[in-house]
Amino acid sequence: MLPDLIRSLPTKKVILAAHETTWVHSLTIEDPDGPYHLFLTIKRSAREKRTWQDVDVIVESAYHQTRDAPITTGSWRPFVIVCAEAYLGQPQKPSKRRRG
Repeated sequence: MLPDLIRSLPTKKVILAAHETTWVHSLTIEDPDGPYHLFLTIKRSAREKRTWQDVDVIVESAYHQTRDAPITTGSWRPFVIVCAEAYLGQPQKPSKRRRG
């Protein structure tokens, strides 16, 4: 299901992880039941790659939540806005930390 989840990201929201280098997209899955977290690094592509892509979206980790939700900071933001800010070199500066 991960490839379909990645393709759906333009319509989803993400939130910055507490260590402020990766973004988190959380969703509910049916098997096993409960929250599933996808951790992404979103950054502007290197100059030599920009002929075929503008932004790198790297899946750092993806797992089913078995204990506490990830600690995050700031608020949920549209994935496409985060990508645009990464491309323009204007990343969000979060104002507060929060648990799941």
